[in-house]
Amino acid sequence: MARNLPVVCILMGLAFATMGQNQTLIDSLRSELGHAGGEQRFIVLSRLAWEYRFAYPDSTIQLARQAFTLGQKLKLTSLAQLINYEGVALNFKGDRIAAYEAYQRALDLATRQDDPLQIGHSNNNLGRLFYDQGLLARSYDHLLKAEAAFVAARDSSGIAYALQSLANLFRLQKDYAKSEQYHTRALKIREALGNTRDIMSAHGQLGRLYQEAGSFEKSTEQFRMAERYGNQIHDEINLADIKIYLVQNYLATHQLQQAEQLTKEAFEVIKQLNNSLLLPRAHLMFGQILFKQQQWAKARHHFDTALLVSRQRKDIVNQMEAHEGLWLVSKELKQSNAELQHLNWYLLLKDSLLDLDLARQAERTEFQLEIEKKERENQFLKEQEARNNQLIASQKTERMILMIIIGSLAIITFIIWLNAKRRRETNKQLALQNKKLSDLNHEKDTLMSIVAH
Repeated sequence: MARNLPVVCILMGLAFATMGQNQTLIDSLRSELGHAGGEQRFIVLSRLAWEYRFAYPDSTIQLARQAFTLGQKLKLTSLAQLINYEGVALNFKGDRIAAYEAYQRALDLATRQDDPLQIGHSNNNLGRLFYDQGLLARSYDHLLKAEAAFVAARDSSGIAYALQSLANLFRLQKDYAKSEQYHTRALKIREALGNTRDIMSAHGQLGRLYQEAGSFEKSTEQFRMAERYGNQIHDEINLADIKIYLVQNYLATHQLQQAEQLTKEAFEVIKQLNNSLLLPRAHLMFGQILFKQQQWAKARHHFDTALLVSRQRKDIVNQMEAHEGLWLVSKELKQSNAELQHLNWYLLLKDSLLDLDLARQAERTEFQLEIEKKERENQFLKEQEARNNQLIASQKTERMILMIIIGSLAIITFIIWLNAKRRRETNKQLALQNKKLSDLNHEKDTLMSIVAH
């Protein structure tokens, strides 16, 4: 029943991200926005854009663009951050291609502005995007660049994010040893930074890694550490999530008493908070525990409830596991009709998941082809821009040479004219002097003639 755990983990992670929206902070920022101006308005718009990214991605896109326009007017730097926000929102909307284009624009702008922090975030976002689409080689390349950029920016939190992304990549490849190394490095950074929620998350990720690898003792140790930090910040819903993971460990190691106690604790929190995502998982855990205790009727009740809630949420994974549980219960109770019915539903939903996997693979192939097309277009545009720039530079050089030639000719012409003018003046002076000499000679001849007589 736990074979689809990775899919469930991803869905839970997305849901908890959505619940992480800080409405109190949002209300405060919206109030401040009403009277903020200039650079302060830019800051408030940017923070609002980030806070809206999960629940209202369209608002994030709109606010990020407003902040970007204002930042350009104010001639501010680090505008690549806002393009990254836009990309995150587009990714949450499911528009992967538009998200890729936004991340790439952010990376280009951050590179031009020599902003290592946003170079890191842009590469990290691209790495996670390629990871989600199963393009692991592309993901790995960007994540390594992200880590290097965060190191250059001396951003410890960014380094931790990049390390966790690399850890998840190796985990997907079933390289648990490398994944553990990266998760452990990320945990040490989180502990040094001292953010309790981040430390809780880092322990939780290590716990899930060990659980997937079958190291249930190590997994339980990490989940207990995550639980300890969760208690410090009273994070009830994520504590309930951790308890469910712990229950899975106890079920795998046949510790039914501990599993039952934790399921009850988690179940109370989930019911109190009316969390429809975790509720079917809790009912499934209860059903599995009661099934192992051979309490068939009670187990069937929880499997039935899990099936009902899962249908309301259109959750195929939990529906399949609920039908599997009901099939096994019906088999123990010798209810052949119900057994056959639930077995058929289980197999049908299992095939549906396979179809979804095939559709997902087709989507990934389409995404890769579209990305390659975009990259070829971008490369063509860059080459065309380079040719245009080279042509412009060549034309500038030609104009400069022409201006130099024209200037040189003008200077030579001026020099020739100046020399001719000087020669004319010199000749004029020489003519005057010759005339004076002629006059003097004439006077001398006249005088000598008089003297001779």
